[in-house]
Amino acid sequence: MESVNEPYANVTGTIPFPTERDIHFTGTQINYYFVCKRKLWLFSHNIELERESDLVQQGKLLHERSYKRKLKEIQVDRIKVDFLESKITTEFSQNSDAEISLQQVDADRKESRVSVILHEVKKSKSMHKAHTFQLLYYMFYLREKYDVNVAYGMLHYPLLKTQISVELTEENMSELKDVITSVKTTVSLAKPPEPVWIKPCRLCAYTEMCWG
Repeated sequence: MESVNEPYANVTGTIPFPTERDIHFTGTQINYYFVCKRKLWLFSHNIELERESDLVQQGKLLHERSYKRKLKEIQVDRIKVDFLESKITTEFSQNSDAEISLQQVDADRKESRVSVILHEVKKSKSMHKAHTFQLLYYMFYLREKYDVNVAYGMLHYPLLKTQISVELTEENMSELKDVITSVKTTVSLAKPPEPVWIKPCRLCAYTEMCWG
């Protein structure tokens, strides 16, 4: 799990539209925004209780057992991607005789595009939207900050034997930018939002802090 190493100062006034300077959150924070805004605030202010959580440890074990041969946990700045793959795409242009010369092949090879596929492994689909936007954020982050050509992302649910492809479209990118703005607003509050009982509270590492 990604950690937050710095507290957030209070911000007053209107929160501007996200810029590259705003893309400094972790994927965990984007995930928590959809799960519980109080949990997001606590985590963002260095109150991290899930490092030793049984559910978190189970998730790590599931990842390790399901994808032993894959490249594990790629960290870039403050984000961590479970694993990634590279993809090389080459388009060959054909002449009128439908033949490709060796010179044309060499030329086209120089035009090959290298892209990456991001993979995230999750235990359950109960928080599918949170998982989706966490992965979208990773794609957006790498593209905006490092000009990485991300082909798409894949959400893996090994226990369900399910894989779901995720693409960064204009529509969900617009929604993601709204989410980033809302995350910034939430973590900038002077105190955490009041607790609201929801289904995930039963197994949450913060339950005793909120309801004890």
